[in-house]
Amino acid sequence: MTITQNLQAPPFPGAISKPKQGEAVKKWQQRMKDRGWHIQADGIYGDISERLCKNFQAEKNLQVTGIVDETTWNKTWTAPSEQAPPFPGRVLKQPPIMKGEDVKQWQDEMMKRGWPIKVDGSYGPKSEDICRQFQQSHGLQPDGQVGRNTWTNTWVETV
Repeated sequence: MTITQNLQAPPFPGAISKPKQGEAVKKWQQRMKDRGWHIQADGIYGDISERLCKNFQAEKNLQVTGIVDETTWNKTWTAPSEQAPPFPGRVLKQPPIMKGEDVKQWQDEMMKRGWPIKVDGSYGPKSEDICRQFQQSHGLQPDGQVGRNTWTNTWVETV
């Protein structure tokens, strides 16, 4: 389901940064996961949480600090406004290994959202594996190919 409206943010629990742990961290992580970011809601604010926070802040044009401040916290419960860039016109798949800026653009967005992928512009077995995992986690046909639907869903946050 695509986020179409803002949700009421829970009360701000105070700034979240490394090495904080607890229910507030878990609540923020779960909301990010619900939005489609690749993060575990384990209640531990470590390197991965900080990196995703920075990526989220950059995407939302917030001050990039890696600290879940009140603005970041509230924005986490706000409906997204971004849309996917235009589909590149070709399905990313392999074999053979496909290369190009469209591959790099897709890999970069996947990496920003927390998927462990190398941004090298080559769509090989690792990219295909990450694609299948992404598709499965988003209820898409896990064929390992970045077609129009997978491309669009890469940028769409869901709940």
